[in-house]
Amino acid sequence: MTWISYLMRILSKCGIVKSTEPELKLTLFRMKIRKTGYRKPVPEGMKRYADIDWMRFKDLAGKLVGKPYKFGAEVNLKDPDPFHIKAIDCSEICEWLFAQIGLYLPDGSYNQIKYTVPVDPKNLLAGDLGFKWNPETEVVHHVGIYLGNDRLIEAKGKKWGVVIVSASDFQASSHFARWGRHKEVYVDGTT
Repeated sequence: MTWISYLMRILSKCGIVKSTEPELKLTLFRMKIRKTGYRKPVPEGMKRYADIDWMRFKDLAGKLVGKPYKFGAEVNLKDPDPFHIKAIDCSEICEWLFAQIGLYLPDGSYNQIKYTVPVDPKNLLAGDLGFKWNPETEVVHHVGIYLGNDRLIEAKGKKWGVVIVSASDFQASSHFARWGRHKEVYVDGTT
């Protein structure tokens, strides 16, 4: 006799349950979901969005504000201390920040866009990437990271360095290409 059959027999004798074993299994499963917060398994090679430390990500991003811009700058991706970074460019900010939360992102905005899946602007989450391109050639040349609340961090150029700007203004540019989410980030059954 299974434990469900045994439980069914006891509950039936007490007059608590008058259902079949499959119905009881379904009821118990639903109770387990409510109690344990059951979540669908994450596909292999992906990380659940809710399990990523986005607060740390945003905190580290904030510590980069004011750093000078240097095209082609390379930083130590394994060094978690933003104060060791002397200068940085747009794609290196993304590569370094994602490395700090355990996600690989290639160098170069033109490579990074290939490592994302398109995201509707209405569904942006912290960590989503915004890309700019040359509209005539469709070559991606710039990237920024959405931080939430219409804020985006970017290494804007030599004149500005690393700044936080309005994501709406970033998107309104005639050079805006699209938003993308890291392809290894799993959100509610989608990437």
